[in-house]
Amino acid sequence: MLYIIIGLILLALVWSMVVFNTLIRLHTEASEALSLIDTFLKKRYDLIPNLVTIAKEYASHEQEVFIKVAELRSHSSQAATPQEIMASGVLLSQALISFFGVVEAYPELMANQQFRRLALSLISIEKDLTKSRRYYNGVVREYTSLSRQFPHLIIAHLFQFQALSFFETTDTALPSISL
Repeated sequence: MLYIIIGLILLALVWSMVVFNTLIRLHTEASEALSLIDTFLKKRYDLIPNLVTIAKEYASHEQEVFIKVAELRSHSSQAATPQEIMASGVLLSQALISFFGVVEAYPELMANQQFRRLALSLISIEKDLTKSRRYYNGVVREYTSLSRQFPHLIIAHLFQFQALSFFETTDTALPSISL
């Protein structure tokens, strides 16, 4: 009888360790994915001033759009929490959509090789950012599901695993511009 009790206790301990380690792994993967998103956002922030500078040379009377993009870029680059990053990223994406809407009206700008190269880089970054967001949300979904399922929620609650937020955005993909 004693062996059965010891066996059940050991089984419970092993199960607890497996659940704990799985939650730790998923939380770490989510942190890593968020860091990757941050890296792509920084690349995006670094690219935007160059695009705006070149566009200003061709469309100087479109200052309002350029100023808005610059302001949102500055605001977005200062975002600290995941929620701030998400909210400012959506606003910046919307401003970039307006920016490219204005840019398409200037064929000479679209023909500028440096602008085309920068725009293609930005489009590539946006695609990578979208993939990173999907990956992050997938990890958060798995982490959240596991930490809310019985009996896993006992371990999650016991060790105070914090809930993670999904990276929610609206459809803010850059328009397909003909470069």
